[in-house]
Amino acid sequence: MLLSDIGETLCGLIEKMTGIEPEMDSTLDEVGLASVGIPVIVGMLNSAFSTKRNPVSVTSADLVEATTIEDIGK
Repeated sequence: MLLSDIGETLCGLIEKMTGIEPEMDSTLDEVGLASVGIPVIVGMLNSAFSTKRNPVSVTSADLVEATTIEDIGK
């Protein structure tokens, strides 16, 4: 999967959750996903990127460590 695909998916999920269209350099706080929304976005990301043969396991800690949306996709 390309980094641009991941970024587009992330932005789409965030916009769906918050109604805010994020930029790749937006922080989670800027798009309204401070600590309360993080568990929800973790579940959505794991569902969006996991396959039966290649499960993905993003954690809340992964998101907290990321400075921007772009960092999440790396």
